[in-house]
Amino acid sequence: MTIKYTRKDYMNNDCSDYEYYSQFVTQGTIDTVSSLIGEERIKNSKCDHFNDIPLKEWDRLPCYALGLSEAGETRTLGVMVCINKAAAKTIRGW
Repeated sequence: MTIKYTRKDYMNNDCSDYEYYSQFVTQGTIDTVSSLIGEERIKNSKCDHFNDIPLKEWDRLPCYALGLSEAGETRTLGVMVCINKAAAKTIRGW
């Protein structure tokens, strides 16, 4: 896995939210989000941030992100939700 953006890049607005978090998305992440949230719900969401899907559902998703420490990132629930939502954007065809 190659890290293109660091946490510092993200905080300095040198990349978008999606560019930053999507670098941690794997096919396994996409498969998990697709299976547990559902492709139809993702594609039918009216919100670019999927806030019409309850946060508790995102909080419960597993996330096996690689490369966090190389990017200077910390494994927190918020980061895991952002990675899973980046996977959802990929599913949607962002």
